[in-house]
Amino acid sequence: MYLRSAERVMTETERSAVVDYFAANPHAGNVIPGAGGLRKARIPLAGRGKRGGARVISYVVAARGVYLLMAYAKNDQSDLTPDQARALARLIETLF
Repeated sequence: MYLRSAERVMTETERSAVVDYFAANPHAGNVIPGAGGLRKARIPLAGRGKRGGARVISYVVAARGVYLLMAYAKNDQSDLTPDQARALARLIETLF
């Protein structure tokens, strides 16, 4: 799910940098209220301006690390829809 969505908004180099960033900062971003512990991090992308860039939805599992779940461009969507948040929260409940 993450890779497919990230390929739409980031270059391969940017995707690699995001993975490195989350490996070093697994708790990056803010917890999304009511979404079962999902976090939303703002990721700047080259040439997108101060308010441009991407958003990456992640989930931290103690002793396992961080899971990247979804990426989207801010100009396409500012926040997860309630349906998206519920679906991702259900996925987390199922997996962990």
